Amino acid sequence: MIWIRFRITTLEDLHVGEGINKAGLYDDGAIKDAKGNPAISSETFKGLLRQSLLELCGQEGESQKEEWKGYYRMLFTFSGQNSPDITVDVDTNTLGEENYIIHTFTAIDDKSRTAAKGSLRSIECVKKGVCFDGCLSYNPRDKNSKSLRSFLEEGLRNITWLGSYRRRGLGSVKIDILTEAEPPVTEFVSGSDKPTGKVALLLRLKDDTTIAGAGEQGNHFLTLDHIPGTSVLGMLRVAVGAACPENLDLLGGGCRVENLYPVPEAVDVLERSREEWVVPYVCPVPMSARSRKVSDMYKNVRKDRPHWCFKPEGLDRLETLLSCDKSSDDKTDDSASKSFAGGYIVYCGENNWRFHKPSQNLKLRNAIDSRTQKTEKNSLLTQDSLEKGNRFLGVISFDDSENAVRFIKALELVANRIRYLHVGRGSKPVEIARCCHISAKIDPPRQSHKGGFILTCVSDMIIRDAKLGFSRSLDPRLLDEILGLPAGTLVLKKEFSSTRIIHAYHGLAGVRRFPAQAISKGSVFVFGCENPEDLPEKLAKLEEHGLGERSNEGYGRVVVNLDLLQNNAGKTKVVTYNPEPSPLAQQHEELHKKKDEIIRELEAIKTDEAKGVKTVCLRLFQMMQRGIDPQLMRSWLIKGTSKDTTKKYFEGIVPVFDKYLGEDRKYKEAFSLALKEYGNKKEKR
Repeated sequence: MIWIRFRITTLEDLHVGEGINKAGLYDDGAIKDAKGNPAISSETFKGLLRQSLLELCGQEGESQKEEWKGYYRMLFTFSGQNSPDITVDVDTNTLGEENYIIHTFTAIDDKSRTAAKGSLRSIECVKKGVCFDGCLSYNPRDKNSKSLRSFLEEGLRNITWLGSYRRRGLGSVKIDILTEAEPPVTEFVSGSDKPTGKVALLLRLKDDTTIAGAGEQGNHFLTLDHIPGTSVLGMLRVAVGAACPENLDLLGGGCRVENLYPVPEAVDVLERSREEWVVPYVCPVPMSARSRKVSDMYKNVRKDRPHWCFKPEGLDRLETLLSCDKSSDDKTDDSASKSFAGGYIVYCGENNWRFHKPSQNLKLRNAIDSRTQKTEKNSLLTQDSLEKGNRFLGVISFDDSENAVRFIKALELVANRIRYLHVGRGSKPVEIARCCHISAKIDPPRQSHKGGFILTCVSDMIIRDAKLGFSRSLDPRLLDEILGLPAGTLVLKKEFSSTRIIHAYHGLAGVRRFPAQAISKGSVFVFGCENPEDLPEKLAKLEEHGLGERSNEGYGRVVVNLDLLQNNAGKTKVVTYNPEPSPLAQQHEELHKKKDEIIRELEAIKTDEAKGVKTVCLRLFQMMQRGIDPQLMRSWLIKGTSKDTTKKYFEGIVPVFDKYLGEDRKYKEAFSLALKEYGNKKEKR
């Protein structure tokens, strides 16, 4: 495997645009990562490398040119999904307090040679001096990897410009090849010592990834928020076939994969429970669950503070968010709640419930004409992507524990020979973060549902009706037959469900599958029955084997009587917002503290009628709004103290006015806010 580490040093300000403006600040922002740090898209950099290598092919002699052209075709024809993997990350040690700068340009009118009307444009740029560390990995098919490596290194060094607005002096960079002999060796050794036939697989995205569940909608590409079992099987077959083809039989009929669902970084995916190694239970949020409205989560929050002054806490906890579960709770009024609108529940045991949604971003892209190297007309499109760094967890089950041992060894070869798996549009790299034997998953709390049971779809379910058409609901007569119960035993009482169309590709045959209509993951069905004695045993088998078609690809997984309300209902915590430790938030907090102090001084003015003092305060506030000089305002106050009818109102305000709007006027804004708030304050009855 070719492994090249390189460093990008920005010699001038750099603009790699995201295509999204910020009203009043700039017309095109720079690409940023999840933390707001500068970033370079791997797609952008791979395109530059491709252009650089193409230039080299036209500069060398005839013999070298033919060899390099062969390498170029091998690298960028994507034969067998074998293309270079490139990751670029910012070096945080080169970042400062301010890493961005705004550049403003205008276009010149050809006739008048002056700035063209309406051409003013501002762009956000990364300041020069910021460095990025990159890694290029490639698994060559032939043995002449030294010559190919030198070709790639020359291509990297040949890149001297990056980003847009190069003719305006932006984007000059220098790329240095770092000396690092070999990539680190990967070994999967943690987990259960005794193979059980169950293997936990944890993957981490190394690049922003779009996992298409369907075709584009207009000019917008959607992404799934998980990795489907069909995609897992596909990428494992490609990787294992390239690294150790003798183990391809492992991914046949004796293997069952699950959908890989996102898990937060804060969750340890491997825990020891007594003598067993277990992983958290992850499932979609049931459609019957209702979330509290955000406005109901506030506590002790001043309404005069803007939202950015506060930081929410506990929004990843189910006990904070959950309002009720309509599948088992008919009494709670859900008018003050709303749908979760997706997301996943991660149960880590001991009533540790977490709510998680994978982080996503939106990209604007356009097609480039290969001849003119300009944007094609009407080619702008938008694309949803899962952000780099998201983790996905699932379990792969084997009929034979020996096959599980062989599978882990095969993945070690994949990690060391090919380095990454590939998934999504453009075959984005995915790192194998962990792979180990486990005993089971943590079993979530179950409720004792009298007179029936609750069935929740953990994954999409493809099931057919009596006429062999795709079913849009779970027919109790069909479930009677599957469970071996007498006809008419089950009655469907409540249903919270939806459907979606499944599009898939058959990797082994190389053809697209026919679309299938499936009951969406998270759907909930409440069945009533007289609870036969053997029903729990039959439902346990249903959980183990799944329901419907293509269960080996992760479809049809269900859970019975999932209890979300255990120790969550009625004990939901209220989110308390704390000030952000940012200079802007601290400045705003100090302003309002001073305002409250001034109001207390105004309230302390001794007078028989507070209404008169408030009237004077409002009059002063109006003067300040009109920009009247403070000396004239003070003269107006002194004139008011000379009249017997208004003296008692004016003379108490004069010392407060002199204190905050006299010679030192740094509290002018706080004084204005205090006048307005105190003047409009209503007396308590």
